[in-house]
Amino acid sequence: MKKHVSIVLIFLFLLPCVFAKAGDTMYVNVKESILKSGTGFFASKLGTVYYGDTVIILAEAGKWTQIELKENPSNKGWIPSTNLTKKKIISGKTQNLSESELALAGKGFSAEVEDAMKQRHGELRFDLVDKIEDNYVGDEDLLEFIVEGKLYGGEG
Repeated sequence: MKKHVSIVLIFLFLLPCVFAKAGDTMYVNVKESILKSGTGFFASKLGTVYYGDTVIILAEAGKWTQIELKENPSNKGWIPSTNLTKKKIISGKTQNLSESELALAGKGFSAEVEDAMKQRHGELRFDLVDKIEDNYVGDEDLLEFIVEGKLYGGEG
């Protein structure tokens, strides 16, 4: 019983360290994220933030965080909370990196890690992963799919 109480106390102690609050500084941890007018998937697009951008937290609502760019406070909107980190990102020049390299680097996946995986598991087909990642479905097509398939739970 003491072990469970200790775990709960440690969790409660660390809880403020995990979640952001208004005024906190965070960093964009994806190649780009669309700033939206609200927390809905189909909310209108207001702009874009990029990997390493420094943002200030304005509010949180479920899985969404309202932010403003530190360098341009007039550029604000909502993005998925998972697209942010408290860990400072030094973006430097990312123009020479491909989207997949940037994503993998953010996850700790590098050429060295890929080589080690190949040695352990034989030849791996990363080209197939790249092909899947290249698929894109626009919001209009997605909305049409939802409506035609009656996936929204409505009758009409």
